[in-house]
Order: sequence, then C-alpha cells, then structure tokens
Amino acid sequence: MKVKNEKGVVSVDYITAVILFIFGSVAVLALYYNVYTLKVKIKIDETIIGYMTEICETIDLKQYEEVDTVQEITQIIQSAKIPSEYNVVCEGIENYKDSVEKIKFKITYTLKDITRDFELNKVKVKE
Repeated sequence: MKVKNEKGVVSVDYITAVILFIFGSVAVLALYYNVYTLKVKIKIDETIIGYMTEICETIDLKQYEEVDTVQEITQIIQSAKIPSEYNVVCEGIENYKDSVEKIKFKITYTLKDITRDFELNKVKVKE
C-alpha cells in the first residue's frame, strides 16, 4: 500500500494564492476608482449648482426690464466670475404676455473624458 507524501505546500498552492490575491486586488482597485470618479462627478455637480444659484439670485435682484435680453443675461453671467473651465451660456429668453419670461441657461464642464451638461430654466415675473 502506498502512502501519500505530505511534505507541505507545493508551488501550485502558491500560484493559486497569488492569482486569487491579484483578482481580489483588481476588484478592490476597480471599486475604489469607481467611487473616486463618482465623488469627482458629485463635486462638479455641486459646484455647477452653486454657480447657477448665484446667477439666478442675481437675476432675482434685478428688475424685469433689466433682464429681458440675452445680452443683459450674458453680462450677469460674466459678472459672476465663473472659472473658465465652466462654459455658461444663455440659450434664449421666451416672453409670455409681457409679464413673465423664461430664461434658458446651459452650463458645460469637461474633465478629461467626463463632460457634464446642465440645463436650467429660470422664470422671471414682472412685478
């Protein structure tokens, strides 16, 4: 009768352990990268919303007649001192019965291969 020789760990065991460790490490790194990318996107979104809020509050402080053209809205956008990485444009103004106007904004930000586009409609009522 032959008895199996149990001398310890063989190289196949080491190779298996290393392969499992590599797969586990890759999974953890992929998860970390996805969390980091999501964190960056959320930070960009937060910054864009802050700039859009600042522009909307400035429009609210103005009289209806002071914000009835795209040029006047563009001046407000330029006075907000938004960094050049953010592209903010007023896409147009729609007037309703000379007492309500809808102002359309678009803001774009590109970071490496991530492009974030936001659109906002602001309503200004003649008081």
